[in-house]
Amino acid sequence: MWKYIFFSFIFLAKITLVTAQPVELDKIKVIVNEGIILQSEVNKRLKILKNSIKKDKDTKFHFQKKTSIEQILEELIIETIQQQEAKHIGISISNDYLNDVITNIIKNNRFNINNLTEKDLKEQIQKNLMIKEVRNILIPRRIKILPIELKNLIASLLNEREELAQYKIIHIQLCFNKQLNKEQIQNKAKMLLNQMKKSTQPKSTFYGCSKEPQVIKNNRGWIGIKEMPTIFANQIKQAKINKGTIIGPFQSSIGLHILKIEDIKDPNQVIVTEVNARHILIKPTLISDDDEIKRKLNGFIYKIKTGKANFEQLAREHSQDLNSSANNGELGYQSTESYLPEFQDKIKLLPIGQISKPFKTTHGWHILEILDRRKTDHTELSIKNKAHQILFEHNFNLETQEWLREIYANSFIEIIQDKYEH
Repeated sequence: MWKYIFFSFIFLAKITLVTAQPVELDKIKVIVNEGIILQSEVNKRLKILKNSIKKDKDTKFHFQKKTSIEQILEELIIETIQQQEAKHIGISISNDYLNDVITNIIKNNRFNINNLTEKDLKEQIQKNLMIKEVRNILIPRRIKILPIELKNLIASLLNEREELAQYKIIHIQLCFNKQLNKEQIQNKAKMLLNQMKKSTQPKSTFYGCSKEPQVIKNNRGWIGIKEMPTIFANQIKQAKINKGTIIGPFQSSIGLHILKIEDIKDPNQVIVTEVNARHILIKPTLISDDDEIKRKLNGFIYKIKTGKANFEQLAREHSQDLNSSANNGELGYQSTESYLPEFQDKIKLLPIGQISKPFKTTHGWHILEILDRRKTDHTELSIKNKAHQILFEHNFNLETQEWLREIYANSFIEIIQDKYEH
């Protein structure tokens, strides 16, 4: 009996000795406002930095632990402050959204996960999403784009566009000479201008000149603004140019000129297909299910095809799209991209004048008819949007840095030095 108790005591003593080994507890490294940064967070970030430097064989960076820790502390502090700002305005990231983002990131190999545990990865991505969201909400409020800035940038982008464009030009030149006085030449120019407007296939030609103008000799194909005479380039820049535009008569030192833009090759041109359509929308209710709505819409199609009713009348009386029903169901000319994805497929494929079968979108059930399609030049609108985006992104970066300096300066930050640190 005593022998059993003795051995039991020894066994328990061993367990006590093992469990009594000192365990290093995580320490608070930085206090940031109402939050903290733990030493373990610093260590993880330092480990990731070391591993990334080892893997990058081309790097010339010399690892210095003290400098690196200072940089890591700075990064963690500013990240923590931004997270706190996000929480203050009610930003949170749902688990479903977070998991979707992580799945997408891993799928597309857009994140280095070699040095991160699943828990660390999730925390870091959640932090990144919150920081991105708070910036997207707060920074745009600080941005002011001056009209003169926008105007100047649009002018610069339009000038770049003109320099890249290639023109096919028909040129008529009337040279000053002794046989005809200035008034006679001007009358001749007006007559030729009228002929050019009526002619479907005018040709470059010259009148009263001792030799063929050099511009006619060179203009057998396409020509850019920089290759043509300055006076021609200036005229083209001043006019609103399209295919078929006629410019002139205008005067140079040698005579009068008329230009016709036969064709334009513009690498920045944006041509958009716009569609004018009309539809009837019926929304599901507690008492009308999908099958009942489809039967109703098919009944409308039958009435239209048999002449018992017309689309306009049915749209006014039955469509639940309040924006279009008063206009006979017409949606007006819009680009196909402006519609819902489910709508886009029908808009693109449905022939003009044909009524679709009933189909469902997030708004409800529709029948649709295409009234017309047209090609529209959206180049100038595209350039205006591009100019605004350039200025917005530039100012966004500047205002982000200014905002970071402000929230950093207004925060309480205390770095706790270990007694062994020097």
